[in-house]
Amino acid sequence: MRTLLVGIFALAACSTGEAVPSADDGSGGGGGGGDPQIQQDYDDVAAAVGVNLETGELAAMVDAVDLAYGRVPAGFTLDPAGTLTGSRGGLEVQYTSYCRDAADAVAPCDGAETEEHVRVQWTGSIASASGAVDGLTRDGEWIVRDVATPTPRVGGDGTTAFTATLATGTYDVSVMDAFDRVLFDAVNPAVPIGGGTMDLELTVHRTRDAVGDRDFAMAAHIELTGRDAATINLDGVHTYDLTVSTGVVVRVQ
Repeated sequence: MRTLLVGIFALAACSTGEAVPSADDGSGGGGGGGDPQIQQDYDDVAAAVGVNLETGELAAMVDAVDLAYGRVPAGFTLDPAGTLTGSRGGLEVQYTSYCRDAADAVAPCDGAETEEHVRVQWTGSIASASGAVDGLTRDGEWIVRDVATPTPRVGGDGTTAFTATLATGTYDVSVMDAFDRVLFDAVNPAVPIGGGTMDLELTVHRTRDAVGDRDFAMAAHIELTGRDAATINLDGVHTYDLTVSTGVVVRVQ
């Protein structure tokens, strides 16, 4: 049973000030065409992506980099089958990993390997200063490359699903994602240091009081532009600045 969430995304306040029409046309995609209902959908999806990246994906990428250097994340335990389990806020997380050396042979994950392969899975709910999502599931495969350098990079792909309940509507979201060359500092991988992209294909069902439900697909392209900084572009039309460590997004176009 879905939990009613009281977290409100920061971007709910960035919606257009135009009068809200009495009904949604139910169309999908597009740049909004001046329709404040569709613009609100873009703003809300951007906010949901920011929260998920900050509280879910970022924390797990940091864990993956730590594991590549033999550092076990705090609060995690290793079972006899080689699966690392622990909690991140409201998420129950599992990692299964192994490493390879320059000859492509299996090697210890101690910082001397060439790359680390990680199976990433979690379920639960997450929240941040910007908002919250529940019913979240994640299944992905990541590779940490260039482990022998000061700036390892994380890439891979996977699927995610969650429900975001906002003051402006409820969003059921399914995501297919691909991450490429997200750079971290090997010693202190708290946030990405710049470089790398994330591409998300989102399928969304939105419910909003007083207007019709809407089903739509949306593409998100995320560029890591500097330490703790990124931009989110939705459908090649709307652009948002993202502070990665907080999940806060601000519409700039």
